Amino acid sequence: MDLYRHLFVTGEFADREKILGGLTLEQINHVAPGVPHSIFAELWHLTRWQNIVVFDDDDLARTWQKGEDFPSAPATSLQQWDELLESYRAGVAKALEWGADEEKLAAETEPGYTMAANLAGLAIHSAHHFGKILSLRQHMGAWHTEA
Repeated sequence: MDLYRHLFVTGEFADREKILGGLTLEQINHVAPGVPHSIFAELWHLTRWQNIVVFDDDDLARTWQKGEDFPSAPATSLQQWDELLESYRAGVAKALEWGADEEKLAAETEPGYTMAANLAGLAIHSAHHFGKILSLRQHMGAWHTEA
């Protein structure tokens, strides 16, 4: 088994592409009563953190530290959603690249903290937000087990 493909693409719950597919602009922007974020906001947040980790993006990290960890506005078009999906996919591809190289996995990103640990933390963070996305889809009636 390819551990990182399992963690980031297909394992433990539905394939991530199925979770993110087939949504309308209204659905990705819907904020249910009592829920703080939309599907768009959850994926935006997940993708931003993923890009900080896998691309070591200091500029994104600085904005995150300033509290810019969720978008300030909903998506204005499905093209914006598609661009976010592409950014998410690029980050997954980079995580899989890291995961395929034992030397890179063993590299310390901070003293005593390896890239393997970073990827494990990222997988947990991503799973948390994908769970929220699935819940939002279910709440809207936009998720079916055969989806």
